[in-house]
Order: sequence, then C-alpha cells, then structure tokens
Amino acid sequence: MNQDPRNPKTILATGSIIQDRSDHDASLLKYRVAAVYNPDSSELWNNIGMCFFGKQKYVAAIACLKKSLYLDPFQWIAAFNLGLVHLNTRQYASAYHYFSAAINLKADFSNTYMYLGITLNRIGDVESAYKSFEKAL
Repeated sequence: MNQDPRNPKTILATGSIIQDRSDHDASLLKYRVAAVYNPDSSELWNNIGMCFFGKQKYVAAIACLKKSLYLDPFQWIAAFNLGLVHLNTRQYASAYHYFSAAINLKADFSNTYMYLGITLNRIGDVESAYKSFEKAL
C-alpha cells in the first residue's frame, strides 16, 4: 500500500483482510476504490457480494455474486457463495444448483458437500443428503 496505493490487487487484499474481521462497511469502501481501477475482477465482485451477505442484503449479494460468475464462469467460490446465499434465503432449488456447480468445479472442498447435504435434507431427499454428508466426511 505504501509503494502503490492504487494497485487494485493490494486494495482487494486489504479489503479482504478487513472483511475477515466483519467490518463490511470499511471493506466496501476499499472495494469501491478497487472497482475504479479493475471493474471486471471476478474476485472483487465475489468479495462485494459476501459483504452484502454479511450485511443481510441478499438481493445485492446475489446480484454481485452472479456478476462474479459472469466475469469468470469457472470460479468455484462464487458458485459456492451463491449456494450459501440461496440456502440462507430458503431457495433450495437454486442452492442445489450452485452447490452442484461448485462441486463440478472443485470436487475436493468438503464444505460444499456438507451444505449440499443440508440443502437436500431441506428439500426432503434424505438418502441423497446422507450420501453427501458421507462424502463431506
């Protein structure tokens, strides 16, 4: 930050650290600056979406996460995060869709199987939920 305060990757990293401490408003300020220099960053829109999720602004979170996937359709974390938002808003079919997409992109992330199992259980498919939980373990 001292040598190049306009570097979008540095600003994104700083905002991410602030976001990890649950200061979503300060993170969004950093991300606003980063968006000026790199508006087509999938990682940036993913982080912005998760800030809105943390602030319980679900429509904005979904819009930002979908933009992230639009910019990089192979970013598994954006698909995973969209699954989380949809699960939290009780949109189980959409959650299933995004968790399945995340598994197809990164099959070795066990949390995805766990949340997929929760989603399947909420839908009423207990047998598939059990298999998903086993895979998570």
